[in-house]
Amino acid sequence: MEAVEYRSVIKFLHLKEQTPTEIHQQMVEVYAEKCPNYSTVTHWVRKFKSGFLSVMDEPREGRPTSVVTEKNVSTVEGLVKQDRRITVKQLASETRISVGSVEKILHDHLNLNKVSARWVPRLLTADQKKERADCCKHLLRLEANDDLFLREREEREERDRGRERVSVQYHEIGEVLVSRSKIQALHSLLREP
Repeated sequence: MEAVEYRSVIKFLHLKEQTPTEIHQQMVEVYAEKCPNYSTVTHWVRKFKSGFLSVMDEPREGRPTSVVTEKNVSTVEGLVKQDRRITVKQLASETRISVGSVEKILHDHLNLNKVSARWVPRLLTADQKKERADCCKHLLRLEANDDLFLREREEREERDRGRERVSVQYHEIGEVLVSRSKIQALHSLLREP
């Protein structure tokens, strides 16, 4: 039972002109261990006697109970969408929210994880799941078929060797090396009439 409901009972019995002791005894009979303390009953009876009519808490100044509001969630979400490489500390300083609250918003409300210095959605799309499954199936086929694995590896190494040959230069020992870009520039100058 919520505090407002207990206060309503206290107010009702107070309006029937019962004393705080009688009110507390009746509440113990009905609510047993869940009954509010005698001091709580007397506190609210005093408030009702002084003319306070509401059973709700008065609004309080100061820090709110939680900064995880819809406004803050949307602000953090907007900042993350602008820059996926933003850090938690940067988010905290820009929104003036504690680091812990920013982390709670990111993980619990926006379902984001930090991956390789980027905030990414925790849930994969259907296309991402399919691509992941296809990749795993391909790797399983490679593992099952040693020849296919070796052939793909040889093809990859051959492609890599082809790239290496393009940038290879032979030179004599002690010869001053000229960079490839300078050689290409000289060749283009020599070809021009």
